[in-house]
Amino acid sequence: MGLKKSFSELNKASLESLKLNFTSLNLFKEVQTATNLTIKEHDAVLTAITYAFTKASLIDRDFSVEEKREVSKRLSRFIRLKQDSLNALISCAQKDLRSSKGRNSDFIASFYCYLGKKADEKSRHRIYRYLATIVASDDEVVDEERYLMELIGTSFGLSEKDIQEYLLTSELITHQDEVLPSEKEDTSSQEMPIIKFDLN
Repeated sequence: MGLKKSFSELNKASLESLKLNFTSLNLFKEVQTATNLTIKEHDAVLTAITYAFTKASLIDRDFSVEEKREVSKRLSRFIRLKQDSLNALISCAQKDLRSSKGRNSDFIASFYCYLGKKADEKSRHRIYRYLATIVASDDEVVDEERYLMELIGTSFGLSEKDIQEYLLTSELITHQDEVLPSEKEDTSSQEMPIIKFDLN
């Protein structure tokens, strides 16, 4: 089944069936071991986010140092873990996504569709903005990345205009090596650990 068809089909699936699909490999267990989240549902959320960010980087089959750094930086906006722990989660996600099940289009679509259903509108925009920044972090957005971003955007309920604006803005910011004021790290609250994610 192609990726577009998987997104289309899985957008109709229940949260529970989507969760069962992407929590079947090693990353979910790694997340549970590495974190001490009081809301157990957040284990699945963090797993989905880690897969989502890592897959966006891997889609062009080149996981650059810049992309890896960006994935780690964006993950740390959702949970505060030591760098070694973040690296271990990203490495585990990489291995899972390169396995035969991890390359399956239903598996890939499941964690994006889960986030699209689970997050409220503000969080969907935030996650999408982070994804756009990740794919642009190596200074180019190739066709495979653009195609995936369009499918994710549609799944997140974004308009074609929003999708193009996010991609264009991310490319411009990356080229200028600037950070928007809204992207600067807020250090006023350093809770440990917390998923800063508004659920539907």
